[in-house]
Amino acid sequence: QHEKNTYIYCVAWNQKDSRKIASAGGDGFCKVHHTSNGKLVQAFKHPAVVYGCDWNPNNENILATACEDSLIRVFYVGSGTDQPLKT
Repeated sequence: QHEKNTYIYCVAWNQKDSRKIASAGGDGFCKVHHTSNGKLVQAFKHPAVVYGCDWNPNNENILATACEDSLIRVFYVGSGTDQPLKT
């Protein structure tokens, strides 16, 4: 879950893996949760508000985010790190 009283700016359902949903928040995180039990899969820390997120339609583990710092970041969900593959 995101911090209390935090805006959620975007929610993206993984079309290739319906067990994953991503949310972008004003707390500077993009978080991926399991849809079946609500457990956190992975959290990706950003330096500012995260306004958008979306899944790669060809790879169920690739997630892109849009941050207030004007950068797009690409992450591999399941990598165990919050470091982006690309910025």
